[in-house]
Amino acid sequence: MSTEAHVGTDRRTAVIVGVLFIVALVLHLVGGVIYGPATGSEDFLERAYPDRTVVTLGLLVEFVAVMSIPLIAYFMFPVLRRFSEALALAYVGFRTVEAVFLIAIEGKVLALIDLSEEAQSADATDRRGLQAIGDSLLAENDWTFNLYILVFTAGALIFYAVLYRTGLVPRWLSIWGFAASAWMLAGRLPTLFGWAKGES
Repeated sequence: MSTEAHVGTDRRTAVIVGVLFIVALVLHLVGGVIYGPATGSEDFLERAYPDRTVVTLGLLVEFVAVMSIPLIAYFMFPVLRRFSEALALAYVGFRTVEAVFLIAIEGKVLALIDLSEEAQSADATDRRGLQAIGDSLLAENDWTFNLYILVFTAGALIFYAVLYRTGLVPRWLSIWGFAASAWMLAGRLPTLFGWAKGES
């Protein structure tokens, strides 16, 4: 393929990837805002089932964002492969695992709707059991999100490192993205390993 053809293809890829990045960011935030109040509060047993339509809508919006994540890697793969096939494959892998983690989180949020439905007619003893199950699901989601951040930052570090080497974008932008990803990773490690609580 000629240089001119590569340039034209790369420009189309840049537009598509840019749109997918915006979709992933905006819809992920919007989805969480929609379903978060009903499933992320202490009274999720009272709210999740009555607000199931809103919760489901929020999850569907977020699901569109999740599906756009591996597509970013899919469209970037031919470009990145020209400079490092190993890193291009690693980037696709990390982005795919990202989506898997987010889908797992959404599945547990959906499970809260079922728990909330059972709680509507449960007695006090059963409600305590349902509350414990729900709290466990939310705790699992917290850990899954921590793992998601690790995978996300690993993929982002690869992405910006390749961009820096190739000069596909201004070097300062690659450095900024790399630094931001490293900062995000550093901020998550204390929580993941319990250092923030002084645990050994």
